[in-house]
Amino acid sequence: MSLFNTLTGYNKPGPGVEKNQPKKKRFFLFFELYFRKFTKLVQLNLLYLICCLPIVTIGPATAGFVYVLRSYAREEHTFMMSDFFDAAVKNWKQAFVSSLINGAIIALCCVSIGLYSKMIQRTGNGALMILMIICIAVLVAFVVMNFYFHLIMITFDLKLGQIYKNSLLFVILGLKTNIITLAIVGVLSFLLYRYFPFTIVFLIPIAVSTIGFIITFNVYPLVKKYMIDRYYEQHPEEKVLHYYDEEYQEEMEKQKLAEMNEHSFDYLPVKKVMSSQQSESENAFSSQEQEMNGNDSDGEVPVTQENEKEIPPQH
Repeated sequence: MSLFNTLTGYNKPGPGVEKNQPKKKRFFLFFELYFRKFTKLVQLNLLYLICCLPIVTIGPATAGFVYVLRSYAREEHTFMMSDFFDAAVKNWKQAFVSSLINGAIIALCCVSIGLYSKMIQRTGNGALMILMIICIAVLVAFVVMNFYFHLIMITFDLKLGQIYKNSLLFVILGLKTNIITLAIVGVLSFLLYRYFPFTIVFLIPIAVSTIGFIITFNVYPLVKKYMIDRYYEQHPEEKVLHYYDEEYQEEMEKQKLAEMNEHSFDYLPVKKVMSSQQSESENAFSSQEQEMNGNDSDGEVPVTQENEKEIPPQH
């Protein structure tokens, strides 16, 4: 063991989790994970902002960013730098193309909303108001789609069109979660914008990763429920249990019980066989003594077909 590990206790096992400990509510679990990973989130925030500086790398950088956040949300160990860049490189094509598409759609919606707003002020046309509301609804739905987009991209091997389709379905499937998440993200974003440039002190170190962690923590259970779990129900042989999954703990408990039962059934029949053999031998010797006591004075034991192989002849 190295001196560093000895002094810091890096290899020392943690306190663990009690078997019957109740699950924490997700509200409290979020803050526990957030403050536990706070230093890592600061580092991730800086790494993401640096990687987004060239602009064209925003898509791949977001894929790596979400991959690390997913590991934090699932309470999995992760090597931030290597996992970030591995996910960015692995998904760079889809991430880059989608960043162009997403940017174009968002820009188009924003320009349309601004244009319709000015035209409504000039003309007061009600039809333009309806068009502006439609553009706002499309923009909001598209923003919510992006809550799921990169998470699905890094988790599943799907085509770009399938990723957009599934992301759109989650806008409806996770309506309650989406509204809550959108409200939280909206309030934080408004505060960052309203009090800029004072909020730059918060924006650079932690703001982006905080918003990203809120989104990933909230929407991952829906992706797991509707996509991951359903896939493994159809392909149980491909399922890989994680340490923090309840099914993993149950599986380990079943294996322990199976091993205990296996050992018990191995030994019990042996004990029964030994006892039966002992009783048979005792009965044989007792019968031999009775026959010897009842024989003539020459002491010879009559040899029969039953005891011919078991009792050697006496000389």
